Amino acid sequence: MVRVIAKTLDFKLAYNLRVALESTQFKFSHEDFETKLRDDDILVQAKGDPEVAHPRRIVLTHKANKAKILSVIYGLMEKGKTAYIGIDPGKTIGVAILLNSSVLITSSFNKVVTMERWIVENLSSMVYSELTIRIGNAGGKYKEEIVDYIHKQFDHLGRIEIVDESGSSAKRSKRNLPRVHENAAVSIAKRGD
Repeated sequence: MVRVIAKTLDFKLAYNLRVALESTQFKFSHEDFETKLRDDDILVQAKGDPEVAHPRRIVLTHKANKAKILSVIYGLMEKGKTAYIGIDPGKTIGVAILLNSSVLITSSFNKVVTMERWIVENLSSMVYSELTIRIGNAGGKYKEEIVDYIHKQFDHLGRIEIVDESGSSAKRSKRNLPRVHENAAVSIAKRGD
């Protein structure tokens, strides 16, 4: 298990790291400046912290959101970083952002404009070399509006694909209903490779 160690005086950054790394394969700890590091640890510091020399050192600000934190950490570990966006364009819009095969962040929306802002905010904070956006092909309340927006905003940045979304939604039991659109978006993002 890879350890992510925060050696920082910025407690808000340490808190944001802990929250971002919940439910990931990383083990997080906030350590003092005297703690020894292993070469395979990932060290995170804030701008202005006393610099600690380490081959896997990341400098972030406390304003870094979950997508930024995870994309930088995964970026240290994976070559050829491709960002994938999966969109389930139903009545409730599910969106997932992945870096290579790792899910960074998901959300669902009832308005296209809210989805647009969320995508731009999260993509602008990420580190990636290629972008692929996959939109489910089923009809949906917002499908045409989403496809038009994505083509206008992202056509020059990467590939845009309409993919078969059959089977992307889990059975809609009461237990998984709130995340069914987000799970479908993850499935859509992973299609086609």
